[in-house]
Amino acid sequence: MVFSEDSRVKIPCILHLVRLGYRYLSLKCAAWDEQTNILPRR
Repeated sequence: MVFSEDSRVKIPCILHLVRLGYRYLSLKCAAWDEQTNILPRR
């Protein structure tokens, strides 16, 4: 059985943080502010 970093590290980490109350922000449709290098909230 082959495991990837996604299945062993990234996904469990995201789930843990969501359970602690953080919101998951997908970067798929994100619009960066290039002057400040910040991802503004919508």
